[in-house]
Amino acid sequence: MSRSRLPYALTPLLGRARELDETTQLLGVTRLLTITGAGGSGKTRLAQELAHRVKDDYEDAVWVELAPLSDPDLIGQQILDAMGVRELAAEDVLRVVIHSIRDRRTLLVLDNCEHLVDACAVVAEEILRSCPDTTIVTTTREALGVRGEQTWLVPPLSVEDAVQLFTERAKLVSPSFAPNEMVAQICQRLDGIPLAIELAAARVKVLTVDEIAARLDDAFRLLSSGSRTLPRHRTIRETID
Repeated sequence: MSRSRLPYALTPLLGRARELDETTQLLGVTRLLTITGAGGSGKTRLAQELAHRVKDDYEDAVWVELAPLSDPDLIGQQILDAMGVRELAAEDVLRVVIHSIRDRRTLLVLDNCEHLVDACAVVAEEILRSCPDTTIVTTTREALGVRGEQTWLVPPLSVEDAVQLFTERAKLVSPSFAPNEMVAQICQRLDGIPLAIELAAARVKVLTVDEIAARLDDAFRLLSSGSRTLPRHRTIRETID
């Protein structure tokens, strides 16, 4: 029986049907799929949807959030915690990880690897060498550089999908919101970056679409206020740059 330890999104994924099909196909031919892209491009959200789509192909599907970590030596412990495995005293943590999944078909998602990329590369390679039935998906702004790694760059949203995303997120804060032609211009100026579009859409609570468009020259100040519970918003300065 499949055991899933994957997070569920609070909002539906809009667009990305082609991207999901492509990454699903890649998982059929690689054991290490690295989803890359700039901050805010939607790497995590796409990996979430991908993992849920394919989870029934695995005995275990485990999501490992690495953003809170600053110490690369804690990656193994973070994986164990995500798996719900209690480490045995005095044992090598990575050995415990490998022992726990070696005989099970496992999907392991390592989210937000960029600040620990060297250590993630070592961990991923060791797991793949020791666990032949394990597949790893990583999200990162920089590829791991592990032999056999398949990298896939998240593209910007199409204008149509970007406008839909803006509209749906705007309606969350202003249910009567109706898009006009200026929404497409905003999405194009934000290069189809999902996080930037969502943050801009949230401003319709206090600004008109025309006012949002006019203030995009100071995009960081306009978009930097957002959800208090999303640490990825810390990357918004890099996203806007």
